[in-house]
Amino acid sequence: GLYCSALGMEVLRFPEGRKALVFSRQKIKLHQYGKKFGPRANSPATGSADSCFVSTESLEPVINH
Repeated sequence: GLYCSALGMEVLRFPEGRKALVFSRQKIKLHQYGKKFGPRANSPATGSADSCFVSTESLEPVINH
């Protein structure tokens, strides 16, 4: 897909069938229709993703960038 070919991300496959897109220490978990897992967003939707980015910077400079 685009994320892998254009951005160099890798697909991480979990034993129970879930998938995530990984780059460096960052990971985007992909939601499957009808299958819930935690932790997750308050209102996950089909085709949505939870994004969690790790930074050594404090939050303010990251937001202001």
